Parts: sequence; C-alpha cells; structure tokens
Amino acid sequence: MRSPFLLSICVFTLSVPVVHAYRPFFGDEINDADTRVATERQKEYDKEQAEIARQLKEQKEKDLKAAEENEEKNANKIFCAALQKAFKSAMDPLPLADWINTSQLDSFYQTNFHRILSQEKYFNSINTLEQYNLVLEPYGFQSSFSLEDKDYSLTTFGATLAGSMTLKDVWVVGGGVGYWHSALDWDRYAKGTTINSFYFGPQATYLFHEGFVQLLIAGVFNMYDVHRDMIKNQKSSNEHNGWDILARLSGGMDFKVPLFGDHTFFMRPYADLSYLGVIQDDYDEKTTKRINPVKTVDAEAKIKNGYTDFFRSKLAVEMWKEFHFTDTGFFIPSLTIGWVSMQPIRQGKIQLDCEDDKEIEGNKYPSSNLLNVGAKLTGIHKRGILLSLGFDADQGEIYPVYRGNIRFEIDW
Repeated sequence: MRSPFLLSICVFTLSVPVVHAYRPFFGDEINDADTRVATERQKEYDKEQAEIARQLKEQKEKDLKAAEENEEKNANKIFCAALQKAFKSAMDPLPLADWINTSQLDSFYQTNFHRILSQEKYFNSINTLEQYNLVLEPYGFQSSFSLEDKDYSLTTFGATLAGSMTLKDVWVVGGGVGYWHSALDWDRYAKGTTINSFYFGPQATYLFHEGFVQLLIAGVFNMYDVHRDMIKNQKSSNEHNGWDILARLSGGMDFKVPLFGDHTFFMRPYADLSYLGVIQDDYDEKTTKRINPVKTVDAEAKIKNGYTDFFRSKLAVEMWKEFHFTDTGFFIPSLTIGWVSMQPIRQGKIQLDCEDDKEIEGNKYPSSNLLNVGAKLTGIHKRGILLSLGFDADQGEIYPVYRGNIRFEIDW
C-alpha cells in the first residue's frame, strides 16, 4: 500500500511544469488589459482637456469680441477723454504761429521815395510824380526756440503785392494782398503741421515833411492741416480754417545827423503798436486706432476754440547813408536796432464735446522781450524803380525770428 505522502509529492512534481508553462501567457494578458485601461483613461482625460481648451478659446473669443464691440461703441468717448487729458498739459500752438507770422508782415507802403523827394536838393532826381506806387515783396523767415522744454519750430515763406496812391500830397491810401505757407513742428502737439494763409487789407499813411503816421488793418484767412501724436501710439489729425484780425499803428520822424559835411546821414526813431485777434473754426479731430492685428476703429472728437489775442510793440532807430549818383540814382545802406515786446492778452479755452463737455484752459503763452537788429541795401533808379535786400533778426530766448526779404517797387 502506497503512502499518501508519496502520492502528494508525485502530484506536486507533475503540476509544477504545467503551471510554469502557462504563466507567461496569463501575464501578457494581464498587462494588455492594464494598458487598455490606461489608454482609455488617457483618451478620456485628453478629451476632457480638449473640451476645456475649446470652452476657454470660445470664451476668450467672446470676451475679445465684446471688448472690440465696446471699444468701437465707445471709441469717440475714449478718444475725447484722452484728448482732454493731453490738452490740459499743453497750449494750442496754432495761435502762436499766427502771431509770429503776422508780426513779420511788412507795411504795404513805405516812405522810401518820399524821404528822398522831400529834400529840395533831390527834387528832380527821380522821374516820378510820386502819385502811384506798386510793391512786390517775397520774404521768408525761421523761428526756433524751446517752449515748455520742447522744441518749437516755425518756417514761413510768403509774398506780398501792394499798391497805393497819393492824395493832396499828404495822404497815401491803398492796400495789399498776399500769401504765406508755414511748416510748424512742436513736439507731439504739431508734427508736420502746415498753415496756408491769404491776407488782405487797407492802409492809410499821413505824410509830413520829416516823418509819417500809418494805420494798417489786415484780415488773414488761415487753412490749418494739423497732425498730432498726443496720445501714446495713436496719431490724430484735423483740417480746419480760421481768421486773424491785425491792426497796426506806426510812425516815425527823420533827423539829419551832421556826421558828414553834405548832410547825407539820417536817423529815424520809430514805433509800431500791433494788435492781433485769432479766431479758429470748430473742427473734428480724427484718429484711427488698431484694436487687433487686423482690425482698426475710427474715432473723432469735436473741438471748439475760444478767442485768443496778442499785443506787440516795437521801438527802434533806423540809420542810413544816402549815396547819390546823378546818372543812375541812389544807393542807400541802412542799419536798424530796436526792442520788441511780445505780450499775450487773452488765451482762448479749448472745449471738447465729451460727456462732461468741460472747457480746458491749457498752459499760458509766455511773454518775451527781444533785441531787433536789421540791415538793408536799397537801390533807387532815377526812373522810379526801387530794389532792396533786407535781413532782420529778433533775438531772444522765446520767439526769436530770422527774416530775409527782397522788395521791388515802382513809383510813378
């Protein structure tokens, strides 16, 4: 009889190879199942993340669209508020340019022929009845200075055509017309700005033996093409018109100076007082703002400007020497030295048509005192033709001007 113990040993011995033979098959099956489960879970996770990303993208697009719609809807309001803030810390450069421009406008009538022919010794030296006078004067000037620590630059070229007639030997009445073009730059408040102006007006001069008194009134029509960069990364521009009203009263008296035996050296103290009023039309300041890489939005703000006026006075002495040539005429070199005062009177407030519709009072225009120095060469032909070349400099810290001109006159 066999022992149960021996029988169990035999069964165990026979079963071990079988188990080892099938263990690799069961292990791979378990690993594949785990992989499939992990893969399914990853797919579900990726799907959830993709859905979350899609929802976030949709929400971002909705927010961006809403922001763009809001910016389009409120573009004018946002732009107007930004302009208000910018104007509060600045001054309007246009009236200042008008003031400098009109201060360099020469008189429509000058007493060049009168002061020669009023001398008895030269009574018949020029073939003219001194009845009519015609003038053509091209000129140009440049003014550069620091205003509120920013470079202000104005360059102007213009021309004047004037005519006059003498009444009863003591009154000269007439007028003039002209045009100038100005290029203006002042930091971000006027970049590449241009001004085209037409002017016209009458003058009346009362002559006496050794001097004159003159009144000139002129209207100036200005066409402004303004470009600014007042708001960060946002340019704006406008085109509008305006008017200047100029009134100037001047006078002087001639004195012979006994420096030469033939009494051909003269001195003329003279003065002029000028008033200028500046009126600008209401206008729309326009801008285009980029709100995304491919889309822009247009905006505009309505702007009103108040009345601005200025006062200018000049006291000077002109000195000249007359050289008479019997066969041809006269050659007259002259020098001028004087003092100029530039005084703002009233500065117009700027009003923007925003929600609060407030008036803005910018910084005040400064006053200035300048030293005036000038030189001129004048030739007068005995047939009543005059040609002069002049240069003037108003030297000072603010509002300096360097001006040159050619003046052509016919008197008959």
